[in-house]
Parts: sequence; C-alpha cells; structure tokens
Amino acid sequence: MPARYSFNREERKRSFLARHKGRIIVGAVLFAVLAATAEIAFGLVLKTKFTGLHIGDLSTLLFGASSVALILYSLVITALAVFGWGFVQAAIEAEVGSVIDKEIKALRSEISGRHYSGMGFILGRTSYSATTFEVTDSLRLEDAIAACQAAVQYFDENDEDKDRQNYRLALINNLVFFLTLRGRDTDREFVLTEAEELDKEGWTSDDIGLVLTACRAILRYSTNPAKVQNAKFKLLDIRQNKTKRISDDERREASRYLEEASPLHVT
Repeated sequence: MPARYSFNREERKRSFLARHKGRIIVGAVLFAVLAATAEIAFGLVLKTKFTGLHIGDLSTLLFGASSVALILYSLVITALAVFGWGFVQAAIEAEVGSVIDKEIKALRSEISGRHYSGMGFILGRTSYSATTFEVTDSLRLEDAIAACQAAVQYFDENDEDKDRQNYRLALINNLVFFLTLRGRDTDREFVLTEAEELDKEGWTSDDIGLVLTACRAILRYSTNPAKVQNAKFKLLDIRQNKTKRISDDERREASRYLEEASPLHVT
C-alpha cells in the first residue's frame, strides 16, 4: 500500500517550526537588535528640548539619529560577523570532515573488497583444471572460497552504484562457481539461492558466463526435476547456438556440464 501523507494542520505547523527553528531564532534576535538600536538612537531625539529649534534643526537632528542607529546596527553586525565566523567555520569544517570521512570509509571498504575478490579469483582459477573442471588443489580452493566470502561482506547488495552492483555480481558468480567445485551439501541453500539470481541477471544482461555458472550449480545441488531439466535445456541451447554473443569457450563449457549431468534426458 502506498504511504499516506498527513494533512493535519497542527502536525504540519509543528513540522514547519521544527525545520526552521534556527532561522526563526536568528531572525528574532536580529529584529530585536535592530529595534533596540533604533530605540536608543531616536530616544536621544525624544529627550532633546525642542524649544528654540527651527524645522531645519529638527531635520538635522533626525538625520543624526538615523546615522547613530545605522552606526550602532553596523557595529552589531560587525560583532556578529567577527565572533560568529568562528562558529560558521567550525560548522563547515565539521560537515566537510564528515563527508570526507564517509567517502574515505566507503573507498577503503571497496578497495578491501576488491583485494579479497582478486585474490580469491587467482587462487580459485589455479585450483582446478580448465579442461576437465576437476579440482587439482583442494587447499587452494578452500582459500579461494574464504577470500571470496570475505570480499562479499564489503559490497552491499542494495548499493545504487551500477559499477559496484556489477562487480558484486561477478564476485558472487566466482563464489558460486568455487562452491560448486567443492561440492559440499552444506552450501546447497546459499548456492541455489544465488544461482537463481545469476541465471536471471545472466539472461537479462546477455552474460552467458553467469548462466553457465547457475546451470552447473542447479545440476549439482537442485533436487527439483523441473529446474534440473530446465538447466539442461539452457545448456543445450548455449551449446547449439551459433550466434556471435556466445563464444566457442562458452559452448565447450556448456558441453562439459551436459556431459557431467547424467542421465541428460535431452536430445
């Protein structure tokens, strides 16, 4: 259900006062200072005896009172500028410092995530055979999985930045691939959940690598016959598809996964 907006007048009034409380206070103080200086200046005129004064003298006196009021008001503004600048400068420095600290924290987090991700990719890529997809170094594969799992913590799945979203997706792809290579049953729930997301994003973005990883994970872990059969047909389509968007390596990888899936039930 869409959020409802309140049209209660008292509530809106309180909200307005809360948002502009600081401005209202500053305005009231400046008005009071202006009124006080005007009262002081023109008070001098009111206390002056007008006996024997001509109309020209009164004009001169009023002009002088106005000048005194302007001078007093200028002095007040000057004092506020001198003493208030320190507070303004401190507020600006605090705000800028907060923004910089936030950006540095985000940058440090992203750098750490990319470091672990790169390390996980290199360790994982050198832990299995590129032709048979069989594990050749189980200890190195474990280190690769640990590095990828550490990297995932540095990337928010709700991040609005497109580049970080794509990087996180590639990272999840590597992690699912390595977990599928390891083949532990304890990874089933995580792998299948992420495999569905990889499959959807892969077809949407035309990234066949994501689809291949998803299909192999489903063939390895899923107990749903319909999903297993669907994954096989996707691999068959990738293997037989002759479009330019699918490389020969991707077609060979699809063929390898189909060979692993026995019985295939495909033609």
